Amino acid sequence: MHQLRVQAAWRGHPVLGDTTYGSDVAFGPPVELPRDRVVALHARRLTITHPSTKQPLTLEAPLPVYWEPVIGPG
Repeated sequence: MHQLRVQAAWRGHPVLGDTTYGSDVAFGPPVELPRDRVVALHARRLTITHPSTKQPLTLEAPLPVYWEPVIGPG
């Protein structure tokens, strides 16, 4: 789960909000526990093969509102 984060940090470009791997910029809503922090990684759309029907299945997730300061209003 950390591979992309490690590779980005190793190249000098840590993921926004990923203080574990070197980001010094906060991202997302404030949280009480460090383990609840979010980083700027989001899968907007995924297409997989349904295990039973073998048909493509596309899932979409809108960006959370706390992304607006990064990309602007949708």
